[in-house]
Amino acid sequence: MQRFKDILLYVGWGVFLSVVVHGWVVVMTKVTVGVWPTHSAVESTVFLFSVAMFSSLVGIFDIVSKKATGIGVFRHMGTRSYVAIAAIVLTSVVWIAYGFMQLGTMSLRVIPERQPLFVRMSDNSIQNKYVLKIVNKTDQDMHVTVSAVGGVTGQTIIGAERPLLIHRGKLTSYTIFIKAPEASIQQEVTPIVIAVGNVDDPAIQAEYKTVFNGPKR
Repeated sequence: MQRFKDILLYVGWGVFLSVVVHGWVVVMTKVTVGVWPTHSAVESTVFLFSVAMFSSLVGIFDIVSKKATGIGVFRHMGTRSYVAIAAIVLTSVVWIAYGFMQLGTMSLRVIPERQPLFVRMSDNSIQNKYVLKIVNKTDQDMHVTVSAVGGVTGQTIIGAERPLLIHRGKLTSYTIFIKAPEASIQQEVTPIVIAVGNVDDPAIQAEYKTVFNGPKR
């Protein structure tokens, strides 16, 4: 019973420390690059393994302190606990490193215009407006191209005919328009994916799921 209570206490401290550390990273990202980090499955995994790592470190500190001084907050759990905690720490460190390596070097957020949802052009085409917020996490300026996957047949992108300059370590915003023939629009809301890719290194890319709004059918 005591061992179970100790584990709960370790996990509680692990959650607390993880919230503090990850919260600080989120706030500093907003302060330095001007955008809140987007949530992803990878980031969730990193947080969970951070909890495991900090919980393990708290447990190790308690056991070592008890062993060295005879005074500790928690009850000594036995030699086998060292092996279990060491295994958790090693696994956590490996997965946290992997998670941060997978976070990418560029992120994209797309904000569609809400007022109005769309504009009917003089040629009877339907046009939507989007604001692209691109964060370049590298130490070099880069040029990116903009493309759209899905959406409406015959759509064209206006405002990104040439590569866009994305400044290093900063958030850069651009406004684009996507126009499509009204006859090709089959539904009021059509899913569309807007993507940006580095001109010099196609491996550096990001995408964002949004919608193309049209008139009621």
